[in-house]
Amino acid sequence: MARYVSYLIDDVRSSTENEDVSDTIGIKDPEFLRFINDAQYRIQNLIIQKHPQVFLTEYTTSVVANQEAYSIPTNSYMGNKVSQVEYSYKTSGVDYFYPLKPASLFERRSGTQGSSLNRPEKYIRKSGQILLVPVPSSSSGQLRVNYVARVPKLDLRRGSVASVTLDSATSTITALALDVSTDAVDSTELAKWTRVSIVDEEGNVKMKNIKVTNVDGSTGVVTVDSSFTYESGETITAGNYIVAGNYTSTHCHLDEMVERYIISYCTLKILQRDSNVTDLGVQQNILLAMEDDIVSSYAEISDDIIEIPEILSEDDSWG
Repeated sequence: MARYVSYLIDDVRSSTENEDVSDTIGIKDPEFLRFINDAQYRIQNLIIQKHPQVFLTEYTTSVVANQEAYSIPTNSYMGNKVSQVEYSYKTSGVDYFYPLKPASLFERRSGTQGSSLNRPEKYIRKSGQILLVPVPSSSSGQLRVNYVARVPKLDLRRGSVASVTLDSATSTITALALDVSTDAVDSTELAKWTRVSIVDEEGNVKMKNIKVTNVDGSTGVVTVDSSFTYESGETITAGNYIVAGNYTSTHCHLDEMVERYIISYCTLKILQRDSNVTDLGVQQNILLAMEDDIVSSYAEISDDIIEIPEILSEDDSWG
């Protein structure tokens, strides 16, 4: 597991001789965090350009009768990068899924089309949503979406959870309080965001995209917007940590070997900021070599025989 992002900042401070910092001198943590996030976004972009299947993630949701649009998960890359959409007329289980064909907006057919067993055949991507063609006329069904996930933004812990009350019937947070007796609540940073995430001690995202209207730094009370509902499988427990942003962690979710790249990238940016021309050229060459090495390492390696995939269902024919 990667280290807490605070320790990465410490390493960069040591490498760039920026260990002296206070309210009046030195480079503050937010600037280091910005460069660290720039680094992981850049390396993920480079990997996806060559090997997009590396970050493929699966998501299953229920189909609602007469509902055309279904949201793509908030952690999808660029909010729209979908690899495959499948449909099953079963309400549960993994049986009878078949792939839907991608379509354009010209093929959109709003409203159910006659048959009482109207089932989707195609899908359209539109502004972070999947539109089903035709619109299903029955609630008996599931969508299985394979999409490319983005890595979570990195942030420092802004407070720890003291207590929480979840309503499983409505998937809402009825009460959430941070522990002000053991950890300071960074309400100043949290106030800059309308969305927050909750993570455990290893940075695993326990709940994301939580809409909040206020975080009281003195009492620790977090006011959650009444419109927010959490996803199936998400939860919060006492001792978890709050971080700023709709999909955020305290630990890098890329492979541990990428940590050295993140440190080197951040080091380069700090040297540029300090106008340290002597070390700049060497650091740039090291960074470029690391990028090539990491992207190559993420290549899909297989010695097995790969056959041409069958894209037609058993019911289709060439006639």
